[in-house]
Amino acid sequence: MNTQKKWQQLAPEYIIALSKKDKGDYLRYKLLTPKLLRILGNISNLNILDIGCGDGYLSRKLAKKGAHIYAFDWITSFITYATTQEQNKKLTTQYCVADALQCFPYIDSFFDIAIANMVLKDMPIIDKTIAEAYRVLKHQGKFIVSILHPCFYMNVSQWKARKSLSPTHSTLSFDMVAPYISPCSFSKTVSGSKEEIQHFHRPISDYINVFCKHGFLISGMWELCLKKDMSVSQNYFYATRIPPFLILQGIKIGKSS
Repeated sequence: MNTQKKWQQLAPEYIIALSKKDKGDYLRYKLLTPKLLRILGNISNLNILDIGCGDGYLSRKLAKKGAHIYAFDWITSFITYATTQEQNKKLTTQYCVADALQCFPYIDSFFDIAIANMVLKDMPIIDKTIAEAYRVLKHQGKFIVSILHPCFYMNVSQWKARKSLSPTHSTLSFDMVAPYISPCSFSKTVSGSKEEIQHFHRPISDYINVFCKHGFLISGMWELCLKKDMSVSQNYFYATRIPPFLILQGIKIGKSS
């Protein structure tokens, strides 16, 4: 079964799992989304594109802040769910079904901001997606990408902890069991399901180089950890010391000759 068909099958379970607030994707609610919102700042009346919007969770957050949101995903059931949520909350996000590996269904130089939130990890090739983000952004528009941190996220970089990560250990020690520098694919279970989906690991330099290739100036990079003073369960204590997420921001300035 290919990835798209598997996502179509798993989407209902995934939506239910993520709707459980802190019992769903804990790190998304507690760490990733709050940081994205702080980076974005005041977005009132801006045109924002949510690439690979999934269940529309981030789109709804942004719409409530007064932005004009356009969002797409290749999974029909995600768009159906997101559209229903918009109607229930009386928001105005414009959703459509489209593939981020193909040409985006939008005109040139329309958006102030484009966001690919935890999307590029699902793509075997990211060159077309980043080229299209460049095309649809206005001059000096921002492209913001969040990914699993290629260096430290354990399922990706495949570091094996010698000790369990708990408050009783003041130091951490790891053995690398796969080379970080080599792009590769790996499988990971989806929230709310025991099924695995294929993801793709790339070193940070691959992301930066393709940003630059298509005319983006890297204007920000953030490595996200939970604060130590937060109430953190044992399952996520590692995230107070090791950043599970990386955010990159590029500004559209022009392609090099």
